[in-house]
Amino acid sequence: MIISLKEIILLPNLITLFRLLLSVPIAIVFLNYSSITDSNYYILAIILVAFLSDLADGFFARRYNLVSETGKLLDPLADKLLTGIIIIFLWKLSIVPTLYMVLLIGRDLLIFSGGILLTSKIKKIIPSNNFGKLTVFTIGLYFITVLVFNKDNITSIIFMYLSAIMSLLSIIIYLHRGLKIYRDHGSI
Repeated sequence: MIISLKEIILLPNLITLFRLLLSVPIAIVFLNYSSITDSNYYILAIILVAFLSDLADGFFARRYNLVSETGKLLDPLADKLLTGIIIIFLWKLSIVPTLYMVLLIGRDLLIFSGGILLTSKIKKIIPSNNFGKLTVFTIGLYFITVLVFNKDNITSIIFMYLSAIMSLLSIIIYLHRGLKIYRDHGSI
């Protein structure tokens, strides 16, 4: 699959590239976490900008019929990169448990590598599904609650367990979906 410059410069994809670049300032804030006053608020602001840009790229892609193969690849990559950076730093700061961090990183690695494998077999990028998007949204809500309140707050605990359950279910759903698509294309 070759990605053309024409697709990269579509507005939704430029917004997604911007979201990918947000990994830099969020990493900088985390790397200087203890020396930046109110660092949680900077992290929250970056998460909010990432969320709004995710909504915007999806809106423009669907509203103006600008859905592209590049966008189908970049959008989940941006989500997974930001989620990975946030979860690893929150774990390093002892804000999230090790098992939760391993689950999220494992989920994203499985889904992304499975998507690449499937794409190489069927020569088509399969877009994210709504359950996966809802799972990422729930993970984001957990990040927000632990940053605003703390890890021991009941709301944070509820969102941690809810997002963990949804992460496990999303692995099963993506695996089932991927195998069905693989079979339907005559590869099994």
